[in-house]
Amino acid sequence: MLKTLLVDGNAILQIGFHGIKNFYHNEKHVGALFHFINTLKRNLVENNYGKVVVFWDSANSTDVRKELYPFYKANRKKRFTEEDWDSFLYQKNRVCEYLEELFVRQTDSIKCEADDSIAYYTHNSPKEKKTIITADKDLCQLVSETTDIHLVNSKIKIKQGDKVPFKDIKVPTENVELLKILTGDRSDNIEGISLLGHKTLKRLIPEIEEKPITLEEVKEKILTLSKTSNLPAIKNFLDGKTKTTILGERFFTVNKKIITLETPLISEETKIDVDDIINETIDPKGRSLKNALKMMNEDGLYKFLPKTDDSWSNYFRPFLRLSKLEKNKYKKQN
Repeated sequence: MLKTLLVDGNAILQIGFHGIKNFYHNEKHVGALFHFINTLKRNLVENNYGKVVVFWDSANSTDVRKELYPFYKANRKKRFTEEDWDSFLYQKNRVCEYLEELFVRQTDSIKCEADDSIAYYTHNSPKEKKTIITADKDLCQLVSETTDIHLVNSKIKIKQGDKVPFKDIKVPTENVELLKILTGDRSDNIEGISLLGHKTLKRLIPEIEEKPITLEEVKEKILTLSKTSNLPAIKNFLDGKTKTTILGERFFTVNKKIITLETPLISEETKIDVDDIINETIDPKGRSLKNALKMMNEDGLYKFLPKTDDSWSNYFRPFLRLSKLEKNKYKKQN
């Protein structure tokens, strides 16, 4: 089975941008650029992937979810000054140029988020053994027999049968969607049931930490509990009440639509693009590791490599292996 690395592009780039502040060349910040390329290199060394795909968020990627839930991500404060934003975009565009030379596939998620593109890919590539690298626990919904998750911020790897750790609760991967539907997601400004936090939820529904359960099973359990308990969280659940409004059954419908990755909110344009990435080979014409080497010299990335005579050859060896595999696949198909 082909081993494939799926990369949450914006998430990995932002980690480098905010985390590596002191990498500069010719007065330009290159920390995000170096971090991204180095992350790919390290993963190729550790796992010998035969295919690498980077998924980017595009402009207006949140529009579809905002149509369903206008407050989606409305709490996100502007993290960039104008100068920082220009630097981030420059480094992102530069990474895209590197990826073309390094035989790494990539796609912009047109009119949808990278999460949706990654979900669509995992659902439609049964012959590949996939690892997703991301900082987003939402993607743990996708863990299966053929898909693992590497949460790079916490350095946790999640595979089928594992539990996903949140602040006050650990749940099977199958229950990540349910947890987010019920308690919301503060980072995305998605409201949950009022007064139903993780601690209260696991006290009322301890099964959520132990085994896969459904929303319907939770509803039945809450209805039963309501006959003997006056706990406000239980009443709020039955009313579909959040901190700001009462939605009734519509609460569950809306939250499921914006949270689930079982049926990703993906545009037709992106479906076509991702299908091509799954099924088509890379045309090697015009691509060259020599071009990437030249770019690394231009960007001063050599300054951050070990000071040894073979540092360049060691650094590019995993990309050389990947390029050979992709060239061979192209020859066989053509």
